[in-house]
Amino acid sequence: MAALIILRLLIGVAEAGVYPIATKALYGWIAPSERASALGLLNAGSRLGAALGLAIASSIILWLGWRACFLLLGAGALAWALGWYIWYRDEPREKRGISSEELEYIHCSKASEPALERTGDSWLAIVLSTSGGLLLFQYFVNNFSLFVVYSWMLPYLQQRFRIPQSSAGIYAGMPIYFGVIATFAGGLTVDSLFRLGCGTWSRAIPAIAGFALASFGQIIGCFATSAGSFVFWFGVVVFGLDFTVSSSWAVCSDLGREHTGVVSGAMNMMGALGSFACSLAFPFAIQSTGRVTAFFSLAAALNLVAMF
Repeated sequence: MAALIILRLLIGVAEAGVYPIATKALYGWIAPSERASALGLLNAGSRLGAALGLAIASSIILWLGWRACFLLLGAGALAWALGWYIWYRDEPREKRGISSEELEYIHCSKASEPALERTGDSWLAIVLSTSGGLLLFQYFVNNFSLFVVYSWMLPYLQQRFRIPQSSAGIYAGMPIYFGVIATFAGGLTVDSLFRLGCGTWSRAIPAIAGFALASFGQIIGCFATSAGSFVFWFGVVVFGLDFTVSSSWAVCSDLGREHTGVVSGAMNMMGALGSFACSLAFPFAIQSTGRVTAFFSLAAALNLVAMF
């Protein structure tokens, strides 16, 4: 068991760099007017993978055992890593087969980067700037609310609504599908507003709308009297939170530029801290009061603050 726990922790360490690396890759290859859509597609894929992975992994374990599940998933990951290593290049100019017109388009698009406050050229100065601090705070808030669906949703549904485990598993996964739609829709919205000339507001407007929707869903969800209504309103919460995600990752590129990887890593770290805080706060609220009202009230208030 100790070896399994250690290996699981090492997987977490390895996975921590995925989003910062992907964001840095998209910064180098994708124009600012298209970047949020690409980031939305990336995040939609991760949400869809989480939703489908629960069912697929469970089926493999039932049919072949947990060791076979680990082997199959590991083999698939190695195959993907090898293909990516062969195909991808950090710099577009190093990629064989790319046209001179596309290289010129990528290069010229950098001139249209949104103008955000930067108090220095180092990554630390960027992270400690006002814009950097607000970016870290809003992502902490996002994950503080969102992590419920990946951790405590299943046992809470079973405990509060007395539904069987098979049904609870289906209900618990439903809000994730709201997130699949929201992440990509958020990216399209950000890019559409940017092409309309909204500049930095193209990032701010979807974030404000998403946090407002999440706060509304949390307040209404406190009064849900059935598993179906609770899951629906928490789906609204997830939709709102994930609608903000493309804005957040786009700002990492806007603000960080050549330091995009480090800035997005710092934001991702704050998101992980928000998830950790959620993992402690949600069960504490349930044990203390027997209801989710205290937790959701706090989360809704934080979402309202994150809007500004």
